[in-house]
Amino acid sequence: MKRFFARLWSKLNTFFNFNLNKKVRPHHLLNNQLQQHRSVDMKNTLKKQIDLYLANSKIKDRFILIEIGSYLGESLNLWGDLLEKELGNNFIIISIDPYLPYVSDSDKNWQSNKSRASTKMSKVIEKVYMYFIHNVSLKKWRDKHIHLRMKSFEAINIIKSYNIKIDFCYIDGSHYYEDFKFDLENYSEILTSKNEYKGIICGDDYEFSYTELLEKFEKKDLDQILNTNKNTDCLIYDKFLFHPGITLAISETKIKIKKFPSGVFIGFKQD
Repeated sequence: MKRFFARLWSKLNTFFNFNLNKKVRPHHLLNNQLQQHRSVDMKNTLKKQIDLYLANSKIKDRFILIEIGSYLGESLNLWGDLLEKELGNNFIIISIDPYLPYVSDSDKNWQSNKSRASTKMSKVIEKVYMYFIHNVSLKKWRDKHIHLRMKSFEAINIIKSYNIKIDFCYIDGSHYYEDFKFDLENYSEILTSKNEYKGIICGDDYEFSYTELLEKFEKKDLDQILNTNKNTDCLIYDKFLFHPGITLAISETKIKIKKFPSGVFIGFKQD
């Protein structure tokens, strides 16, 4: 009953704030988006990249940030507010999200899928787009934002056609192996590289590396788990959660990856 009234209050609060042209933060749809410990790592990562950008006096191009997977725009607000504070108007944010149902057959067949965040989020994803655009429209930096409502493999063709090089790319879209691997490998190819200054690629939901999971599983068992479940959003084993598609894809990449305990990671393209 307590949960019912909490959801009811969240829905009513969202309705009134939306109609009063105020920011909406529907807790019944958030599913623990942008947890505090992760937001700190995300903010620090972008701040360090901005400092490197400002330290290179030869750079005259605007700072370009790409976000893959925006949902309600919680992380986008973090990026936009920090960029505006540090760079004024000298930046552009490109967000990429098709806002379409995305749950795989593997997730649909999962016995407890009713309680899974990915299934819940997929069911409401088209409605969420309205709240996403609403919240962005309230920001002072809204004219520095471009949203591409399409899948990332479609968006990259548009970005490449304009020869856009990016300073910061954040991946938090599909967690399925093929999708995530495409984003990681292809968007790292369009990172800016000017003398000593280089763009970075980063993301979320990298709770355990392959090496860390070897402490919990035999190698043969781990390989089977990862390959069998690479199109499953996340798995829970013995009360710990991880995203098999992300772990598997990163274990195969040649990109140098730095991992934080929060699940945030940073990727540096090798020369």
